[in-house]
Amino acid sequence: SWATRIEGSNQAGIYSYQQPMAGLLRAFKDKVRGIALGLGYEEMIFPRHYREGALEAFGWTEHPGLNLELMALAPLNPSEARSNYKLLGDPVQCLGFYETLRVIQERNGGSIPAEVFDSPLKVYEDQGGWTVRNELHERLRGGFATGFEFSGAELVWAGNEDDSYSTRWETLSAVIGFMEDMGLKYRVTISGSCSRDAKYPDLAGQEMSLYEIPTLDVEVFIPSLEAEGKNPWIEIGGGDIAGVRLTENFGLEMGDGSKIYSGCQGVGWQRIAYGMLSQKGLDPTNWPSELRSSFSTSRLNDLLE
Repeated sequence: SWATRIEGSNQAGIYSYQQPMAGLLRAFKDKVRGIALGLGYEEMIFPRHYREGALEAFGWTEHPGLNLELMALAPLNPSEARSNYKLLGDPVQCLGFYETLRVIQERNGGSIPAEVFDSPLKVYEDQGGWTVRNELHERLRGGFATGFEFSGAELVWAGNEDDSYSTRWETLSAVIGFMEDMGLKYRVTISGSCSRDAKYPDLAGQEMSLYEIPTLDVEVFIPSLEAEGKNPWIEIGGGDIAGVRLTENFGLEMGDGSKIYSGCQGVGWQRIAYGMLSQKGLDPTNWPSELRSSFSTSRLNDLLE
């Protein structure tokens, strides 16, 4: 057994992952972390629960639909001797980047020194734990590729406008290179974003260069879905240019008054594992050589079949 649903029926999305899945996900993490550090990203660890104001700044609490995906952590037994305020679970993984800059700015007298952005500030994160979303039942029926909990890598950056676009392109190209190294069938699509710059309220009918398109998703092909007559493509990671929307919503300013542009690129571990296993199968001899060493069986496998 590779993944075990540990709660409820096919409408639940809570899983544990056994070997070899745990080893496979670790191999993906090591590969993508190496790519990110090679691109000059510095590693941070973000929390996974935030004040409500952070989700408001990101645009989730007021967005019809996205607000329904939010999940909360609150005391089951409130007590005056403990912290009783409610925290919202992180649905996107890059919130810690903006919240950290917000606190740094407060401690620096109300602005961030411009020299911080002499080159793009690039951060890689994959150690903070699971992000959470209250997913629709029909999405949860798709197996471990979708659940209440998600794990993945987040590559997030900030700087001037030119740096932000060039960093997105460099990062997206690296993710595409990773897919090609794995020998996976993939595509890149234009998509929507929860952090869309107001400049692009609707992409339909607009003309712009590929370089300027605010959101580009990387999707992998799932042969079994095509055989069932379903959409055979699933997103493994979205690359997004937020423009100045998020930095302004979080009140971030450079000391010289310049605008701060930001963007992010995600890579979902469960999604990419689903795509790889769907295309390459469960036999590790058919996997890319750099992933084979991650394979081993678990003493639980026979019991969980």
